[in-house]
Amino acid sequence: MPLLSNEKIIGLDISDSELRLILLRKNRKKITIISANRTALSPETIVDGEIKKPEEFKNAVQKLLKTSKGSRIETDRVITALPESKTFIKILHVTIKTDEKMEDALNHQIPNNIPVEIHNIYYDWQIINSSRNKDSVDYTVLVGVAPKTLSDSYSKIFQNMHLVPIAFEIEAAPISRCLLDDDSESGKIIIDFGASRSSLILYDKGTVQLSISLPISGNGISQLISEKLKIHYEDAEKAKIICGLDEEKCKGGLKKVMISALDDLSEKIRDAIAFYENNFSDTNKIEKILLTGGGANLLNIEKIIAEQIHLPVEVANPLKKIYKVHKDIQINKNTMQSYTTAIGLALRGLTEKL
Repeated sequence: MPLLSNEKIIGLDISDSELRLILLRKNRKKITIISANRTALSPETIVDGEIKKPEEFKNAVQKLLKTSKGSRIETDRVITALPESKTFIKILHVTIKTDEKMEDALNHQIPNNIPVEIHNIYYDWQIINSSRNKDSVDYTVLVGVAPKTLSDSYSKIFQNMHLVPIAFEIEAAPISRCLLDDDSESGKIIIDFGASRSSLILYDKGTVQLSISLPISGNGISQLISEKLKIHYEDAEKAKIICGLDEEKCKGGLKKVMISALDDLSEKIRDAIAFYENNFSDTNKIEKILLTGGGANLLNIEKIIAEQIHLPVEVANPLKKIYKVHKDIQINKNTMQSYTTAIGLALRGLTEKL
């Protein structure tokens, strides 16, 4: 869909516990965050990515728009991401004869590679590379798949709010768009630590190669601390923020509690790298791990993972493509990690085509 160069589109990040909004403006090559906001969702409004209480969700979105900091929001166009746990991303190798269409080939390939019925899904695709033969072309294609029921439910709710959903993305796309350079070709892993769910994104050769859910979350870590130390959940949250994995704070007690969860995470990272190297062709070596999401703020978490994985690990900078932030918006070092997906979604809104 063609866009006007001055058109603004809201990047709306939807999680089970919170909504986050970002609106960007581009002046030549300089990008400014002109509006931003976040608001909590009441319990059970969204469960595992599915909107269970549409009216409460609607009220939360309307509050988000009306109370946004910075410039007033005067657009009804929205880009959002569907939950990673409900979607699929897959690299397919497709050979197409000169008189064949890509859609026809993918309609045959997708059910053989992803556990879905073709009539129950929407999918989008992007050509990664190609090579021409005498009567055919070999393509490497990145395919994103989402259930129709999920996409349709989101569309209906947005339309009921008089908002226009321009695109639904798979979470890995806006996260990598926000954190990585457009010409990034080397292998990287992004760990997105969410409050209720987390994901691992493996990025190589300029695109997302795979994305998987992880058995770790900010809420899960707080619950673990609460149970092990026999303290209230709210106190566990505070201790997690203050002490993190710093051995000199809280006498290193939280590190002892959380180390098993990080051991499991490191094992999942190693498994993902091994799977990629053994099942994908022409892979690049994974050079770096980036941490984002609220859990990336845990003190010393990058140091612990680096020691376990033996790879460079750093906390990502979600503002790396942002020139400045509107003076009335407070996005600091501790809060910016929570805006990664919303920024990535809004960045897509600056492109000329969707």
